[in-house]
Amino acid sequence: MSEPPHPLAVHATDNTVRVIPGGPAAGVPGWWPSWRPGRAEFTATRLVPGGNAPHTALVLCAASGGEILVPGSMATPPALISERLPHYALWNPQGTVLYYVMPTGRTLAARIWRAGDAEARTLTGGTPIFTAWTPAGDRLAIHHGSELAIFEAGSGERQLISGSAGGFRVPAVSQSGRWIAYAEVSGETAVVHAYDTLEAEARRVAEFGGGVILAFRPGTEVLTVAGVLPGGSPIATGIHCADLGAPDAAVETLVRGPVVAFWWAPAGDRLAVLTPGGLSDGRVQVRFYDTVGWPVGAMESLSLSNDMRTLVGFFDQFALSHSLWSPDGRHFTLAGRLITDGPASSFADGPLDSVLTAEAGARAPWQTAGRGSAGFFPPPQVNGG
Repeated sequence: MSEPPHPLAVHATDNTVRVIPGGPAAGVPGWWPSWRPGRAEFTATRLVPGGNAPHTALVLCAASGGEILVPGSMATPPALISERLPHYALWNPQGTVLYYVMPTGRTLAARIWRAGDAEARTLTGGTPIFTAWTPAGDRLAIHHGSELAIFEAGSGERQLISGSAGGFRVPAVSQSGRWIAYAEVSGETAVVHAYDTLEAEARRVAEFGGGVILAFRPGTEVLTVAGVLPGGSPIATGIHCADLGAPDAAVETLVRGPVVAFWWAPAGDRLAVLTPGGLSDGRVQVRFYDTVGWPVGAMESLSLSNDMRTLVGFFDQFALSHSLWSPDGRHFTLAGRLITDGPASSFADGPLDSVLTAEAGARAPWQTAGRGSAGFFPPPQVNGG
């Protein structure tokens, strides 16, 4: 085992969350730890099956030990959004307000809780729901059904941006807060728009056949767009970019496909791209690129853990809440197994997945941080990065 360069909140093989290094030896029961910006704390979602009242709950835990129940998050009987995912939690950038989604009846409820308050408040409901905070941490851009709206976190006031949103999942919000990118469907074409919050009007950016996945390069107004094939294919044909700060915002190709997922480093100086591993065995490979699409490194192929497969399926949403990049942008993490680690989890007698870390672009092998099915770095604010 190799000690990770920054604290990792790891979903261990015994269904507990452990912080390594430096956390208590005994883990906190739960899954999907989401670090709270500005503090050494994280939320964890859990299923409590025993007794006469089995339930799910979301808890706020200190990395050094101790926890409190997040108000409004307990559900009896238990219900899941996805496998081992009773809740999805997303802190605002300041770490003062928690947005979370949980099942309620046959749909989903989107709620916000201001840390320290006795109650949470429901913003909206339905399925699916995809959400991004604005940088100021006081508003949320929520894509729900065919609508994209901005919700005020304090009052719940709602401003409709588009009534025909589609062909994408999570709205992308620029770090300046000026731009909110989304798409609308026209036939089999996804038309990408950028809503200008200063001018209160939308700007047409580009068209792509099929669907799109959107993200801004951190620290810039460069919109990154992955074009997805029609028919719901999970593979993108490539990654493209458009600088919304330029008058024409011409679209340029950054990385050619096939692309499974991508994640910008916190400083926006490096891009991690997940690609098929080259064989038809389900393995994937991480490749690192600079800001102009020049390759700077590639890692050994691996089989992803079940939790990582869930994350990769909705990587644009989880990228906002569960960081695979270290705060300084030097290291990247995934979980699963290398070709020398034994059979895939479907054929194994026990949990053999490991949390792996890599130094981006260093041309060094994966390092094993510990046994587990997922591990997440804190955002830069926790470590002062």
